[in-house]
Amino acid sequence: TRSARQRELDALSAQSLADALVTKLCEVLESIFSHGVKDGKGKGALWSFITGTDMSRWVGNEEMSRDQAHIRHIEALRTDMGRSRAWIRLLVEKRQLSMQLAFLIEQEGGRLTQAYKPYAFLRSDVAKAQLVEELAQLEEVEIMCYTSKKYVPYAHEYRMFVHTADQFNAGTSARVSWRLHGTNGVSEIMSPQVSREAFQRGKVDEFKIEAPYLGPLIKITVGHDNAGFHPGWLLQSVVVEQVATGRTFYFPCGRWLAWDEDDGYTTRDLVAADPRTMRKRTSTANAAALPKGGDQAPAPPPRSSS
Repeated sequence: TRSARQRELDALSAQSLADALVTKLCEVLESIFSHGVKDGKGKGALWSFITGTDMSRWVGNEEMSRDQAHIRHIEALRTDMGRSRAWIRLLVEKRQLSMQLAFLIEQEGGRLTQAYKPYAFLRSDVAKAQLVEELAQLEEVEIMCYTSKKYVPYAHEYRMFVHTADQFNAGTSARVSWRLHGTNGVSEIMSPQVSREAFQRGKVDEFKIEAPYLGPLIKITVGHDNAGFHPGWLLQSVVVEQVATGRTFYFPCGRWLAWDEDDGYTTRDLVAADPRTMRKRTSTANAAALPKGGDQAPAPPPRSSS
């Protein structure tokens, strides 16, 4: 059996290879967008084209606008080439590169005619279609190539959806806290200030939090202080979305956090169901649509104080 150290080295080797391949992809796209460009922007032509698009004209562009703004606000990126490469990496990780490039190319056909000479790659409909088709294959695999970079901001925004079960007395009067665990580290213990209506029967409570980039989330530790007139809590599930990349992690529970229910634990470690496939865009609506019963929790963790 291979040692844990060997598996770690294999993972690092695979990450290095993936990073090198994405760097080559960036170079290819830079060459495509600089080929036959009239203004002589060279490798900065891609970012110029991206940011030169008037997104207000198109419906459903909110996410595309957010992605561009996110890259523009990274202080460590000081050149157009650096920004375009970060944008490519972000969209590769989100599995949206082909979709967003196809949108820009299709909607900006007139601007392509004005900005590029007749022989340019981007003036050929066949070449553009083939480019989008080839890039679409990247959506079939998960590639961690953006959030692993040092220039990515230290603080990451996360959205958390906490689903209390729809069962009698499922809500809690206690103060709830949690800690996120990822492959790159562990967050501080967080305990939000909430109203009395939070964490009540059948509700999905949404929170926006900031934490260092933790890598793919592997578990979340949830607990409470056992305070109030009814501290026992039947937690159905927790969904955490990393806003920048849209990566979503689902943590099923379906068990009591209560000293007088189930096994008496008031703190539980919830393991991510499958971080490779939980990438759907999360909203309050689809969080509320999560199953109201039948979620299975992992085996109870060692007893810990709340």
